[in-house]
Amino acid sequence: MSERFARGWMPEVAGWQAGLFTARQAADAGMTPAQIRHRRDSGQWERVVGDAFALATLPRDPWALAHGAALTWPDGVVCLASAAGVQRLPVRPTPDVHVIMPNRRASR
Repeated sequence: MSERFARGWMPEVAGWQAGLFTARQAADAGMTPAQIRHRRDSGQWERVVGDAFALATLPRDPWALAHGAALTWPDGVVCLASAAGVQRLPVRPTPDVHVIMPNRRASR
């Protein structure tokens, strides 16, 4: 694998997206489909929510989950316990992300 994509590499845009990115953003940064697949299959990258990936070491806090939802459903709104967690309200943590969509879509 190219030195340009050393272990721990992620697209530059991830720095502005709470450490999250999509496979499309990795491809736009120059990774091949095989390199992207290898990072996912080997566990270097983990799916956070929807289309959003992160390095396996990234903590899955409410803020990161909300960013992942925004990357996947840009026209959606994070709501319920997910929104409360982002606002640091005293809610029980959940691995689910609650998003309201303006029209009916298939669940992911």
